[in-house]
Parts: sequence; C-alpha cells; structure tokens
Amino acid sequence: NNDKDSGDAKIRVSQILEQLPSLASDPMVAKERFVRLIRTGTKSGDGAGMELINAVTIQSYGLDSDEVLVAVPEGYSAQSIMKSSKSVLQNKKILRAVSSHCSVDSAF
Repeated sequence: NNDKDSGDAKIRVSQILEQLPSLASDPMVAKERFVRLIRTGTKSGDGAGMELINAVTIQSYGLDSDEVLVAVPEGYSAQSIMKSSKSVLQNKKILRAVSSHCSVDSAF
C-alpha cells in the first residue's frame, strides 16, 4: 500500500518545520530556521511540553484537531519558548482564531 496512491501521505515533523518560514506572514519569522515542534497540551492538559521527534510522522502523534503546536527556532530552548508563549496560548480569542483557521491537514 503506497501512501501517495492512497491519498493519505504521511508527513514527517521535519517536513513541517522546513515549510514554516514560507508560511510566515512576518518577515522576521520567515528568516528563522525552526528545529522542533512542541505540544502545548490537549484540553485535558496531556502532552504539554512534549517535543515531537522530527523523523516521526505528525499523524503518528494522534493530535487533537484543535491542538496548538509551538515551533522552536534554532538557538532557543523549548522551555524558553513555551514560557514566552504562555500568555498567547492562554488568550481564548487567539486560540479560537488559530483553531478555526489552521490544522495540519489544511496546512499541508
């Protein structure tokens, strides 16, 4: 069973990271090289801070459709990015906007 033929192509985390700069609306973000994705956690709080392995497919993580991931730029620690993004991630307006417009399936 060929994934391309079935229409169910698997996407590695590294492939998503490579695409992020081209999807950025901010020129400064577009210049960044992103090196990891981190789960912010499900509604129940599971998985917060868990780093997704770059060689693994995004589909294998069983992410919730409205789950938000944080991309970590090269030179930054996952911990520092999670800490600095906390206020944004707790803003309900932003979360609604992100979850209604973005998903791994729609972006890739």
